[in-house]
Amino acid sequence: MRTWILSLAVAAVMVAGCGGSKDSGGGTTEPERTSQTSGGGVKDVSNATLVCAVLKDKIPDKSKALHSDYNGKRYYFCCPMCKPKFDKDPAKYSKDAPVGSYESL
Repeated sequence: MRTWILSLAVAAVMVAGCGGSKDSGGGTTEPERTSQTSGGGVKDVSNATLVCAVLKDKIPDKSKALHSDYNGKRYYFCCPMCKPKFDKDPAKYSKDAPVGSYESL
């Protein structure tokens, strides 16, 4: 019985996403602040609002965020389910990664 309930809870989280901020129009919210370089990349996101490279949800605390390094950039994730998705196909997710989801190494 417990296994069934746990499976149901995991499925609900997967369907609902990771619980990040969504706007009422069904899209994702944009980062509030970023520090951009002239080349369009992010120079420093330490004081910026981070967003998940996979779901594009806001990440409330950088110090607790999971991350992966790819092509000289560090990409951040909102939950433990997003990191393996990114790691499986980093080229796919890094191509469309919004400003605020990565920083240059």
